[in-house]
This record gives sequence, C-alpha cells and structure tokens, in this order.
Amino acid sequence: KLDLENVNFNLKELLERMSSIINVKSNEKNIGFSLQVPDSIPEHLRGDALRLEQVLLNLTSNAVKFTSQGKVSVTTVSPVCHISGGYQS
Repeated sequence: KLDLENVNFNLKELLERMSSIINVKSNEKNIGFSLQVPDSIPEHLRGDALRLEQVLLNLTSNAVKFTSQGKVSVTTVSPVCHISGGYQS
C-alpha cells in the first residue's frame, strides 16, 4: 500500500529545485533545458510534494538521458474544466 502525504507546498519552489538539478545534467550533455511556468499556475497546492518531485525528476532525468541533441522542455498547464450540456441526436 502506498501512503500519500496531503500537505501544503509551493509548486513553483518545487519546480525550481527540479529545474536546478536538471539544468546541471543537461549542461553536462550539452543539450538545452527549459521550464515554462505561466503566471496562471497556482503557487500553493496541497498534496504529496515529495512524490511529485520524485516523479518529475525521474521523467526529466530520463528525457535528458535519452536526448542526444536539441533540448528538453517542461511546460506546466492549468487544469481546465470544460462542461458542455445538452443532448444532441
């Protein structure tokens, strides 16, 4: 069983830590790395920050590892809820 934490955390700080680590790795391989975080992304979230950071680091580390040229980009997006009603036949 996997127990997830449910704590308040600062997403932008988490992403900055991840970016710092990945920048070092990408520089070692001579490839680019970019992180785009629009202002619309909430700064404070509630969840398991440690697990989220581990997953993001794993994914981006693998992206850098398997990229031989060019760059790796991470872009955050806000969740969008689109509700359409009615029934059409």
